[in-house]
Amino acid sequence: MAFNLENWIAQKTQEQVIFTFKGELSESMLTDLLVIVENKLEGVEASKKIRKKVYNVAIESLQNLFHHSCPVFLNGTQKKDVRYSIMIITYSKNAIKVTTGNFVDEQKSNFLKKHIDKINKLSKDELKILYKDILDNQQFSDKGGGGLGLVDIARKAENKINYNFYSDKKSLSFFDFSIEIKQ
Repeated sequence: MAFNLENWIAQKTQEQVIFTFKGELSESMLTDLLVIVENKLEGVEASKKIRKKVYNVAIESLQNLFHHSCPVFLNGTQKKDVRYSIMIITYSKNAIKVTTGNFVDEQKSNFLKKHIDKINKLSKDELKILYKDILDNQQFSDKGGGGLGLVDIARKAENKINYNFYSDKKSLSFFDFSIEIKQ
């Protein structure tokens, strides 16, 4: 069965939605979106500590979407400046979940699978060591992070990263990323 973006969004928004963004993401929008997220989180029944964790995960997630989304085809043409992305933040009494979706190429999906699987195997202390190791050794990519953002998300959320890739049988896959911040 082919991947259907609208069905994916419907599935991800079954819980109480705090925030949703779907569309082209530009650098100038990042700050505005974070202000909206912060304001929406103020209305959520959660401790200040939990809201801060969610906000920090949202920052890293939006930066990842902006820096690492692949050019997408719109109306049959590839537009190199279009960074189509989705972010959904949902709330339940047990957790707040940050979910993102974006298109990535095969090379990026292979890197992400290996990197996330490695992160998910690490303890809290091991994540802290890896984070410092990446910083100390300046293992950064041309886009800046060297995988640091994903490590930081796992550290701040104190939970495992859930992910999936949906292939369109072309050169791109849809990357489904989510993490829960337990209350």
